[in-house]
Amino acid sequence: MPSRSAAFSGDSPMKQLNIQDAGFIYQETEFTPMHISGLGLYDQGDSSKPRLNLAETVNYIKARIHHCPILTQKLFHVPGQWERPYWVDDPDFDVARHVIHHQLPEPGNEQQLHQLISRLMSTQLDMSIPLWECHIIDGLNDLEGFGPGSYAILTKVHHSCIDGAAGSNVLTVLHDLAPDGKPRPAPEKKALATKRPGKYELIARAYASNIWSGYEQTAKVLKQAPLYAKVAAALYKGKMESGAKLSVPPTRFNKTPSNKRVFTSVDLSLEDIKQIKNMHGTTVNDVMVAVIAGALRLYLQELQELPEESLGAMLPK
Repeated sequence: MPSRSAAFSGDSPMKQLNIQDAGFIYQETEFTPMHISGLGLYDQGDSSKPRLNLAETVNYIKARIHHCPILTQKLFHVPGQWERPYWVDDPDFDVARHVIHHQLPEPGNEQQLHQLISRLMSTQLDMSIPLWECHIIDGLNDLEGFGPGSYAILTKVHHSCIDGAAGSNVLTVLHDLAPDGKPRPAPEKKALATKRPGKYELIARAYASNIWSGYEQTAKVLKQAPLYAKVAAALYKGKMESGAKLSVPPTRFNKTPSNKRVFTSVDLSLEDIKQIKNMHGTTVNDVMVAVIAGALRLYLQELQELPEESLGAMLPK
């Protein structure tokens, strides 16, 4: 899995979070947990081979997790918060702390699954250990399209660790195409110094880094100065609208959220999505954004709360 964090200089095993990933840490609150998730549903079909129990599942993940080193690292904050935090290897890492088993009561239907996921997604990750959880959900005996004895796996990972693309890589590593898949060999690791910089060395590095960052930001501003001048001139002449005029219409979505989350699901045909994509020369992601935008519009129309202005959204590139 490609790393999303900047490497720490020297031979230290520490890796500093980049500005974007540190932002996800700083935005974490009780009401705005910054984890992302993925849900997989598994149907054993008519397989005669018994499914892995919890201990076997833990061992299965343990045998593969070395391909995703970020999942064995935790946050390390610089004293005084003078600099962005670092990822460091967790010396007490234990896969079993991150794999949690749930048994749905009878009948084990979709509504019960949604209610459980809603509760799990409403809680924050433990910020003192590696920032992920894997929830094994058994007892799906009444799920449309799935046979009795089916199960689900819900993964929760902090957004500072991975994005959507990296998350796909994690899922690839933790799955096998063959039912008797064997653990992949561990990748070669470069020898790293185990001694971390001391408190005062960290503060000194943070001070130097902040000075250098200031020089870099100044250089960027000077480099962009001609562009800023053109934009300012266009605004003055009325040839360009000011960003201040681009307001977001008030809706129920841009109020202070609670710490409760509600999960539901809907089935969509991937083939239909791809057909729409090909007809319009766009991407699967673009089609899904249009689907979600249309659903939000219909939802607000039903509530008679549809604003005249378009909603604003932040999307990854």
